[in-house]
Amino acid sequence: MATPCVSPTSAPSTSLSTASSCTANSPRSCAITAPSAIRKSSRTDNGGPMSAIDRLFSDPLPLDFEQAKDPLFLEAMREALSHHQKNSPEFASLCAEEEFDPSSLVDGEDLQRIPFLFVNVFKEYQLLSVPKEEIVLALTSSGTTGSKKSQNYWDAPSLKRLDDSVLSIGNQLGLFQLEPTNYILFGYDPREALDVGTAWSDENIQRLTGGAKEVCYVLKKDAEGEYRFDLEGTLEALIRFAASNLPLRLIGFPSFMHFLVQAMKETNTPPLSLHPHSAVITGGGWKNHRGEEIPFSDFCQELNHQLGILPERIHDIYGLVEHGIPYFTCSKGRFHIPSFCRILIRRPGTLEVLPPGERGLMQIMSPYMRSVPTISLLTSDYARVEENCPCGLSSPTFRILGRGGVVKHKGCAIKAAEILGRT
Repeated sequence: MATPCVSPTSAPSTSLSTASSCTANSPRSCAITAPSAIRKSSRTDNGGPMSAIDRLFSDPLPLDFEQAKDPLFLEAMREALSHHQKNSPEFASLCAEEEFDPSSLVDGEDLQRIPFLFVNVFKEYQLLSVPKEEIVLALTSSGTTGSKKSQNYWDAPSLKRLDDSVLSIGNQLGLFQLEPTNYILFGYDPREALDVGTAWSDENIQRLTGGAKEVCYVLKKDAEGEYRFDLEGTLEALIRFAASNLPLRLIGFPSFMHFLVQAMKETNTPPLSLHPHSAVITGGGWKNHRGEEIPFSDFCQELNHQLGILPERIHDIYGLVEHGIPYFTCSKGRFHIPSFCRILIRRPGTLEVLPPGERGLMQIMSPYMRSVPTISLLTSDYARVEENCPCGLSSPTFRILGRGGVVKHKGCAIKAAEILGRT
C-alpha cells in the first residue's frame, strides 16, 4: 500500500470544511500568517476596543513570563467567566453551588477558587455557551476502539485565538520559517478522520512554515475500515525527502516515528542527513507496539543518529481536545506554560493546591474559549510544576508524571499501540 502523498495543488486545505464535520461559516485559507502579523493593536478591525481576552492572545512573546502580565490575565478570566456564567446554565449552576462571583477574582491567589470541571464530563455531555449555529469546528479525542471519546466545539473567535497561540508559541521557539517544507504526518489523514483532534492539530501545525511542498500521511484505512501504518511507503517517502534539499517536518505520534527508525536499523538502511531546518513535533503515543514506554531522551538520540535532526529541533506537545491550547517542550524537554494559561497542581483526595515541585493532579486554565465552558479543567494527569528552566525562557514549566485513577484513561498512546499491533 503506497503512502498517500499530496502536492500543494491536491493537498487538503486547512479550511474548516476539511478539518471538521461541521459547516464552516468563514473557512480559513491555507495561507501562512506570519507571527509578526499577529494583532498587537488595542483596537479591533471595526475600530472598537479589543477585549481583554484578545489583548492577552496578541502577546507576541507568550513564553516570557512577567508579573506585569498578571493583571491582563485576571481581567481576561473575569470576562470569560462572566460570559460562561451568563450563557451556560450548567456553568452558572456550578458557580452558584461554589458561591463564586467572577468579579471577586482580583489576584493570583483567587484563581484556585474558580470552579472547575473534570475533563471526563465532556465524554458524557455537550456543554455550550453559544448558539449551535455559531460552531465552526467540532473535534473528538482519539480514544481506543469502542471507548467513549471527548468532544469540543469552537466558534470563530475561539478558533482565532487558538490559531494565534500556535503561531506565537511556535515563533518564539524558532519553529516558524518561510521556506517551503515537506511533511510526513504520523497520524490520521484529515480527509478520512474528519473530526479527530490529532488529525486537525497535525494539519494546523503546518501553518508554521511557508507552505507544504508535499505532504505524506502514514495512516490510511484498509478494506476493513481499520487504520494501518504503511511502514514501507513511509520509509520510501523519508528517503526521497532527504534527497530533496528541502526541510522536512515529522509531525504526530512518536511511537510511529520510533517504529520507523527501528525498522531502518533492522533493514540496514543507512542513516540519513536531513536539511538542518528540519524539525520534529510529536504529540501523544509514547508507547511502542509492545506497550512499553519510549523515553524522550532516547527518542531524541535515535532521531539524531538516524536522521541527523538536532535534539533542540525535537519538540513534544501536551494537549487535550477538551482544552485545545498546545504546550510545547523547549530545548531542555520541559513543557512551557504560555502567558495566556495557568496551571495548578492539586492533591488527590483533598484537592488542596500544592506548591511548585509537588506531584498532584493538574488543573489547567485559559480564558480563550467562548463556545464551551472549558475555562478551568481538572485533568486525570499527574504533573509537577517547575520554575527556572535552564533553557532561558522565563515561563514556568511542567512535567507529566502519569495518569490518575484505578481504571486508566485510554488515550493516544494506547490507540497508537493498537494500530502498530496491526502493522
